[in-house]
Amino acid sequence: MCSYSRYLIFRHTGKKKHLLRILHAEYKNLYEGIRPVPFEPDEQCHIDHIYVDGGIAFLVPGAGRKGHGAWRQLKSRHDIFSNNLPGLSVCIMDGEFGYGKSILTVKLVHDWCTRESDSPLKDVEIVLLFQMRKVHSPASITEAMKQYLLPENCSLSEEDLDTIVSTAKSCVVILDGLDEYPHFRTDKDSEIMQLISRENFKNVTKVLVTSRFAETRLIDSKRMRLTGFDNSAWIDYTSKCYKDKPQVTKGMIAYLEENPELCESLSSSIVLFNICTYFLCQTNFALLPAYYRNFEKCNYEFSKS
Repeated sequence: MCSYSRYLIFRHTGKKKHLLRILHAEYKNLYEGIRPVPFEPDEQCHIDHIYVDGGIAFLVPGAGRKGHGAWRQLKSRHDIFSNNLPGLSVCIMDGEFGYGKSILTVKLVHDWCTRESDSPLKDVEIVLLFQMRKVHSPASITEAMKQYLLPENCSLSEEDLDTIVSTAKSCVVILDGLDEYPHFRTDKDSEIMQLISRENFKNVTKVLVTSRFAETRLIDSKRMRLTGFDNSAWIDYTSKCYKDKPQVTKGMIAYLEENPELCESLSSSIVLFNICTYFLCQTNFALLPAYYRNFEKCNYEFSKS
């Protein structure tokens, strides 16, 4: 190998390492800046302080009595990218508002950054997370990286990014909130949308798309869905979010013991949050105005689901 070829390899490797450092820093800002209480913007915490695995189900094609498919529960989020699910190169993760789609994607990139031992992502070279509500114009993958993942003064060009991604040993792309992408209904030809149909970037190992079901039901893809919290999960979640306010968890448990028919409503974290805040406001009435503003916002989001 000539010295110039070695120089090109060295230069490419250096640029890839630079990109990975930037991605790690960007994702760190995400997973260390989680807001456990939506109407208290100054209160932020690390994702591990509040994250609880909810239920995730995978649609097995051809299963079930009539062959229309059957939903089977995954053991944990780590199974999303498991090789035990053959052919799962593109997957739509359905979940209604408040079921934790976005926080799940942040937890997944946290697993990648920290090389979580149980996560298949620890062996993936590049993970790209696009929060689609922030992508305001149809773009190529490299344009989206440049605009939404990298700092303005980043020295990496789109050509550099294209080379890095196209030569990566493995690459996972996560499109969070596809239904919130402003051009979702009109953009059919951009590289981002072509990822879903596998028409471009053949080297991308897997693509995970999160969305509300109503917006993606016509997309032909493998399917997963968030099924929400069971009883032990919501108790764990409540204890984490309100660890300094034990009266909230105690009030919740006592109330649900008297009204067990309400347990099913706690599968959604946003519903759980609102009920918890009700108990919190009973001890601090100053929170009531903010609570009602948040409650109205939640009702509006549910009406769009």
